[in-house]
Amino acid sequence: MQRASLPPEMLDDASTTMSAPTEGARQRAAIVIMPTYNEAQNIVSMVARIMELGAYDVLVVDDHSPDGTGQLADALAVTYLPHVTVLHRTGKQGLGTAYREGFQYALAHNYRFIFMMDADGSHDVAALPELHAALGEADVAIGSRFVPGGASRHWPFWRQWLSRSGSTYARLLLNLPMRDVTGGFRGFRRQALAAVLDEPTALHARGYAMQIELNYRCAQQHLQIVEIPIVFANRQAGQTKLDVGIITEALWYVWFLRWPSAAASTDKEQTTAAPRPRWLPLALLGLVLGLGAIAAIPFVRSMGGPVTVRPHPAAATGGSSGQTVELTHAAEVQIRDPDLMAAAPLAFLGGNFLPGEALTASIATPNGQAEGQFEPLQADADGHVSAVEPLANLNLAPGSYELIIRGMHSQRLAHVTFRVHWLLPTVELATYYAKPGATVTFAGRGFVPREAVRVTLQGTASAAPTVLATTQADADGRALGQWTTPASAEGPYTVTFMGAQSQSPVMVTFTIHTYHPWVVLDNYAPTPRTKLGLNGHDFAPGETVLVYLNERGGTPLLQARADPDGGVALPAGWTVTDLAGPQTLIMVGQQSGASASVDFTVQPAPGG
Repeated sequence: MQRASLPPEMLDDASTTMSAPTEGARQRAAIVIMPTYNEAQNIVSMVARIMELGAYDVLVVDDHSPDGTGQLADALAVTYLPHVTVLHRTGKQGLGTAYREGFQYALAHNYRFIFMMDADGSHDVAALPELHAALGEADVAIGSRFVPGGASRHWPFWRQWLSRSGSTYARLLLNLPMRDVTGGFRGFRRQALAAVLDEPTALHARGYAMQIELNYRCAQQHLQIVEIPIVFANRQAGQTKLDVGIITEALWYVWFLRWPSAAASTDKEQTTAAPRPRWLPLALLGLVLGLGAIAAIPFVRSMGGPVTVRPHPAAATGGSSGQTVELTHAAEVQIRDPDLMAAAPLAFLGGNFLPGEALTASIATPNGQAEGQFEPLQADADGHVSAVEPLANLNLAPGSYELIIRGMHSQRLAHVTFRVHWLLPTVELATYYAKPGATVTFAGRGFVPREAVRVTLQGTASAAPTVLATTQADADGRALGQWTTPASAEGPYTVTFMGAQSQSPVMVTFTIHTYHPWVVLDNYAPTPRTKLGLNGHDFAPGETVLVYLNERGGTPLLQARADPDGGVALPAGWTVTDLAGPQTLIMVGQQSGASASVDFTVQPAPGG
C-alpha cells in the first residue's frame, strides 16, 4: 500500500499519513468524509454500500483505532482503488479536527460536493442521493431528524431527550434557522464549504461541538440551507463515543460561539482558562433539560423515535351501535419504528385502555381505506398492550399508513402514522463514461416487481432531463437495459433511474466525452501527381467522413466511412493535383460534427 505525507497546508498534525489513490486516478464529483475510531464492525459495510451508489469517493479519517479499523480501511482502498482514500492520524484527536483535515483534503482535490457521514451505520447511505440532489439549488443540505418525516430509530428516551434538548438550546442561544443543529449527516457545495473554512475563526472545536459550530458558521455566511428528513438509526455494533466530556464541551462551546472573544480562547491551553464555578455546568444542564421539556411535545408528535399521538377523531363515536361515547381518558400508542421496509415487523406499545379488555388492531390508509387487521389483542392489568405484528402478509405498497388500536369495551381508540418503503434500488453501469453514439448497458436490482423504470439524463439542476431509456423490472425486481449516448456537450451528467411505483430515485454520475479527431498523412511533402494516403482517428463509429481541400464546403475530395473504432483509412486515397506550396486537408464527420485538419506542402516535381 502506497503511503504518502499530505501537503503541510492540509495538516493540523504533521504526523498524519494517507493511503491514497494512484497519481492521476479519476476522481468523482462528490466525496464522503467518514472519521473513524474503533469502527471495525461497521466500516466495511458502510464503504461497500456507498460504492454501490457509483457516484461517490470516500475519505476515511482514522485516529489510529486500536481495533484495526485503519487496516480494514486500507484493504478497502485497495479493493475500490482509486475511490477510497485513508487518512491515518497518530491518535485520538477529536471529531472536529478529523473533519477539518477531511475538508481540506476534499477542497485540495477539487471535489464539487462534500458530504459528512458517521461510520457507525446510523446514517442511511440510501439518503445520500437525496442530499446530493438538494445541492442542485442549496448551498448546504442537512439530514434532519427534527423536520416532518425525520425520526430517530431504536433510541432510548434519554438519548432522544438529550439530542432534542441540545438542538433547542443551541438554536435559541445562537439564533440558528435549522431544526437539527447537532446532527452530523450533511452535504456542501464546494464554494460554500470553502467560504466557511476561509473565516479566520472557523472550526476551532475539537469534538462533537464542531457540528454546532459548523451550522453556526454556515448561518453567518448567509448560505442557503435546506433540511432533508432522515431516519437516524442507533448503531447496531460497536460502542458510542458520547460521554459526559463531550456533552460538557458542547454546552460550553455554544457560549464561546455566542461571544467570539471567548471562542478564540479555545485554541489556547486549557490551563490558561479562568476557573469555572462548579455550579455553572449544572445550571447549563438544567437549562438544556428544561428546553427539552418544551421541545419534547412537538418532537414526539412529529414522527421522532417512539411516536406518541393524540386520539383519532373517530374515537368520539361508539362501535357498531353508532352511539356517541364521551371519552374521558384518551388511549395512546407508540411504534418503535415509523419507517419500515415492506417485509419488516411492526412493533408497538399502547396504553390507557381498560385493564384486561379486548382490543382490535388494524391498518388503514390516511383516507380511511382498510388494508388489513391483526389477530385480537388483550390489555394487561395496567391497561397496556404490546405486540410485534408482521406486515409481509398484508402486501402493503410503499406509502403512509395508520395503525389503529380500539378498546372493544371502552371504545377508546388511538392511532399512529408510519411509512412503508421498498428497499432502495441499486444500479450498475457497464461504463461510467462514453462518447456520443456509444451504447451503455445497465443492471439494476431492488425495484418493485414488474414496475416500469424510466432512465433520464440531466446536466444541471435547471436543465430539462433527457429520456435515455425505459424498461420493466422482472419478477425479482431486476431491471436490465441499455441506452445510446446522446450527442451532448462534454462533461459530467446525472443519470436517474426512477421506478413508476417505488418512486425511489437512484442517481449515478455519468460522463460524456466528445470526439477529438486527428489526421495523419503518409507524406507531408508530396509532389504533383503523387498518391497521398491519410488516416483519421477518433470519429464516431460508422459515420460518414468527408475530406476537403483548404476549406470546408463544396465538393469533397474524398468520402469514407469510419470503422467501429472510429478510424478512417484512405491509403493512397488522393492524387495530388497541380498544386504548389502549403495546403490543408480537412476531415469532417457528418454525424458527430467533429473535424480535424492537417497541413502539408506540395513540393516542385523533380526537374520541374
